[in-house]
Amino acid sequence: MIKNDLLAIKMKQLSEIITKVLSFNEDNNFGESHLVINEAYRQLIGLNSDLVEKLPYEDTVNLISAYESAEVVKLIILAELFKLSSDLNYLEENSEKGLSNAYKSLNVYRKALELDNETTIEICEDNIDKIVERVRDYEIPLEGMLAIFKYEEAVGRFDKAEDMFFEILDSTEEKSELIQEGINFYNRLLGKTEEELEEGNLPKDEVEDGLQRVQNYI
Repeated sequence: MIKNDLLAIKMKQLSEIITKVLSFNEDNNFGESHLVINEAYRQLIGLNSDLVEKLPYEDTVNLISAYESAEVVKLIILAELFKLSSDLNYLEENSEKGLSNAYKSLNVYRKALELDNETTIEICEDNIDKIVERVRDYEIPLEGMLAIFKYEEAVGRFDKAEDMFFEILDSTEEKSELIQEGINFYNRLLGKTEEELEEGNLPKDEVEDGLQRVQNYI
């Protein structure tokens, strides 16, 4: 359950903003949608929308955590607004910009998952699934692939996490850090019950085989 009052308030405000944007989108009033999203950046996380538009997502994350640790509420809202912008871009048939905002959203979701896995999944799982589905049709940058790998593990789809991990490993020349990441992944899975592994479509014998396969890269 969401226990943080600030988070609950911010999520209510975000929900109201999304409702407005969806209404404008239905009327093809995309200009008003952009105005609402731009105001949301200022209202909800105190960022100038022009800066958000121009900066890499890493710099945007740094801005919202410049004077205090990046609360998960800020990261969730930032990721959701990037996702909302991506949806709008696609409605405007601007797939290049829509894909860029989708990647930003995916990577900020990853930051939120690292900070508070449970809360992020509770609030954002459906939207993260939609963003992952959106980017799968394209050549995904390494950072995006890592975000999907982390997410699939976090929601218990261990077979999909494994598939993404080996896709990353096979497409990357520098493998040393990734090999250790894979070993850590399989060791985490070996700490789970057989029932949990079965639910994640990766039974224990396949986990052990996967660990051996990773170790063979060394």
